[in-house]
Amino acid sequence: MKLATFTQNGRTRIGVVEGDAIADVASEKIPTEMVALLEGGQPSLDALRAALPAAVRLPLSSVRLEAPVLRPRKFLGLGASYASHLKEVAHLMHPPKHQTWFNKQVTCVNGPYDDIHLPSVSNSLDYEGELAIVIGARGRNVKGAAVREMIAGFTVCNDVSVREWQMRAMTATLGKSFDTHGPLGPWIVTTDELPGIHNLSLRTWVNGELRQDGRHQRTDLSLRRNDRGVDDSLHFRTRRCACNGNSRGSRGRPPASCISEDWGCGEG
Repeated sequence: MKLATFTQNGRTRIGVVEGDAIADVASEKIPTEMVALLEGGQPSLDALRAALPAAVRLPLSSVRLEAPVLRPRKFLGLGASYASHLKEVAHLMHPPKHQTWFNKQVTCVNGPYDDIHLPSVSNSLDYEGELAIVIGARGRNVKGAAVREMIAGFTVCNDVSVREWQMRAMTATLGKSFDTHGPLGPWIVTTDELPGIHNLSLRTWVNGELRQDGRHQRTDLSLRRNDRGVDDSLHFRTRRCACNGNSRGSRGRPPASCISEDWGCGEG
């Protein structure tokens, strides 16, 4: 399923995207907020599927698509995970020996089609189209194939970065966390619809020009390995979003418009 958070007539709720329409699954048995739905696990998803046949279909053009998870508890990013991107920035950094995780403040979360603030304090605004992993279950010290069971689905993230501020500290937090600099969406694709996640391609257009074109099978670290190290130190729980790094082509002129598409996850 393609799970979305949308607003219509001042009401924000969740729905299921089907082509150019969204199924409004409002029901007493189904939460109106994405985190509550994911925390309900498989029973909540089964109730959602059961409600689909009778749900009212609304044109996507008639609603406002929000970030699928409006208020994630954690918003993490993984740096230097694509060989092509490491080659692109070789003049700035050496390949890391260990995973390089950084924090994006959750206050930067933004809708997939919302405006991005161009800060007055810097002209080094940049984009990074990425695959984002949405955690849907609690857990800690998760091993092997069980990691996949913790994942609710995948979405698209634009890891907007203010490079000048990013480079001021090793944590990169301020440069990654300006308000509006964390667009997510347009929806979460559940894992059952993406069995071959490593075969997805990621493309990013800036001002109509294709800047990023990579495949997740070319990432240096598998999804399973990516979450090792993090789950040793942080508790897995719903509301966690993790961006899986970006491929070559993310450093360039500040964009007037930026569209990222993860084939299978949609455009954001």
